[in-house]
Amino acid sequence: MLGIFAFVLVVALYVILAYLLKPIRRIKKSLLEFFDFLNHKQKSVNPLKLRSGDEFQEMAEAINENVETIQHNLLKDTKSLEDFFQAVENIKQGHSHLQIHCLYLQMRIIRN
Repeated sequence: MLGIFAFVLVVALYVILAYLLKPIRRIKKSLLEFFDFLNHKQKSVNPLKLRSGDEFQEMAEAINENVETIQHNLLKDTKSLEDFFQAVENIKQGHSHLQIHCLYLQMRIIRN
């Protein structure tokens, strides 16, 4: 009888812990996807969907806000670099009327 009780207790604890730790696994997965994005292994990041109503949800929302901001800024920087390299190519080809202005790591090409 004691063996059955111990077995049921272990199974119940396993189920409870698996349920409680599920948000941590989802946060970990989302962060790993974000790191893959930063390392150019994927082109975008999906938002972390976590509706647990606790601190894990608050963490997920903060992570989502920061990931979105960083993703937006990286895409803008990538576009700025593409424009910069295109301007360099145009200048090499004799279009010296182009000017390149850099402001806070965001490059703008001004055509006169």
